[in-house]
Amino acid sequence: MQSSPRKRFHKPCHLPNKVSKHFFKGLEAMFQNFQPEDFRKELNLWLHAALASEQSAYGEGGEREDLMDFVHHLHRLIEAFCILHTRTPAQQSLPAPTKGLLTHANRPFYLTEAEQGNPAKVIRQFRRTFRYSYAKAELLDLLEAVITYKGEQAICRVDLVMFYRHLLHLVRLAYRMHKRILRV
Repeated sequence: MQSSPRKRFHKPCHLPNKVSKHFFKGLEAMFQNFQPEDFRKELNLWLHAALASEQSAYGEGGEREDLMDFVHHLHRLIEAFCILHTRTPAQQSLPAPTKGLLTHANRPFYLTEAEQGNPAKVIRQFRRTFRYSYAKAELLDLLEAVITYKGEQAICRVDLVMFYRHLLHLVRLAYRMHKRILRV
C-alpha cells in the first residue's frame, strides 16, 4: 500500500491571520471546529473553573464581576459571529433541510431578536466595551485558571489551547474586521 508523501512543516488547523482577506474562511474554520453550543458549554466551564480555582487572577470580588461581564459579552460576540457565519457563501449553499437543522441547533440564547438582525452592532459593542489588550489578557487569565483548576468539575485538557486560540481569533476578528465585511 502506497501512502501519499508527507507534507513537511504543514499545520492544517490554523486560523487565517489576514482577517480582511480571509474573513469568511476564518469563520468557516471557527465554526467547523466548535459549534455555538460547544462554545457555550466550554466557555461556561472555563468560567466555573476560573471562579473556583485557588490559583487564578480572580481573587477579588471586582475581578470576578469583571470576568462574569466579560464572559457574558464573549457569549454575545460568539453568537453574533455565528449569525454572520450563517451568511457565508458556504453556508448559503447548504441544502434547505440542513440549513434548517443548523438554524435550530444554533439558536442564540444571549442576543435579542433585534440584535440577531444586526450582529454588527453587538460586535461594535464588544469593541467599545473592552480594549483589545484587556480582552487578550482576560482570555489568557481564563486559560491559566482552567489549567490550574483542581476542583470537582471534569475538564478535558486536550483541546484547551485550541479552544483558547479560537476565542482569541474571534476577539481578533472583532477588532480587525472592516465595516464593509459586516454588511453581508
